[in-house]
Amino acid sequence: MRQKLYTITTSAFLMMGACGVAHAQVPAFISGEVIEKGSDKHLPGAVVTLAGERIGTKADARGYFRIAMMKERPTDTLELMVAGYQALRVPVERSAASGWVTAEMVKKATAITRDAPTGGAVAAPQVSLFGSKATKKSDGMLQGYPGTKYALWIKNEGKAGVLKSVGFFIDALGFPSEPFRVHIYKALPGGKGPGEEMLTEKVVVSAPKGGQWFNVDVSKYYLTLPKDGIFVAMEWLVAGESFVATDSKEEYTPYGQILSPTYEFKENLTWNFTIGKEWSPLTTFDKSRIMNAMIRAEVTMF
Repeated sequence: MRQKLYTITTSAFLMMGACGVAHAQVPAFISGEVIEKGSDKHLPGAVVTLAGERIGTKADARGYFRIAMMKERPTDTLELMVAGYQALRVPVERSAASGWVTAEMVKKATAITRDAPTGGAVAAPQVSLFGSKATKKSDGMLQGYPGTKYALWIKNEGKAGVLKSVGFFIDALGFPSEPFRVHIYKALPGGKGPGEEMLTEKVVVSAPKGGQWFNVDVSKYYLTLPKDGIFVAMEWLVAGESFVATDSKEEYTPYGQILSPTYEFKENLTWNFTIGKEWSPLTTFDKSRIMNAMIRAEVTMF
């Protein structure tokens, strides 16, 4: 039987100096594996985040992960997400003892398909695409540090509908497979910025690669389209040692994934948010065309 130890490894080193001995704290590392409950099948690509630190990483191709607990807090919570499985929260604590986290993910139940009533077939629901309809990226890029968000206003064209999916066009440059958080907000009247958050749980996802649309299924939340529309947003998270940026003029490394822009709209539909500031409309220096975030939504219309 597999024993589950929810502890983490802590290490420290001594720095010797002429005046004596100095102690320096290094990060505590949480290591573990992500498996399917009941089968011990390893789940690669699982998104793993520390809720209290906004630090994230992904399980490797074998389903194993390692994440640094940077802040000097005694406890935190691991949040794990894998497509097709229920989200899992695992409490962890900083400890001098060596340990291992085994996260057992429960597979989501398959939706039951109802038979068509006798006497006639039921017409398939109509799915409409809103937001960006571009098929390839334009020049420019939208990037962010932890907590940065870009949101596109998806207007309601006067029909009732339920959100099926939201999509983001992620550039092949940068680190396209880094985790990010999805937000869906009710639009304030007239599209004057994002309002109330509509998602009932924290949705953290990771694209398999860049240079293409990445769609996130949100149909299980049964989010109806408000009369003023919605704002669909990407939030940048911290993840891994490669998740870095430099301000050097000689060399620049993108911070995490890059959200591609689009110039297909004749009005500004994009708002951005950074920690310490409120939501504000996106402003660009090129007055000859209007930059918007390359975000879209599929809506099942009634």
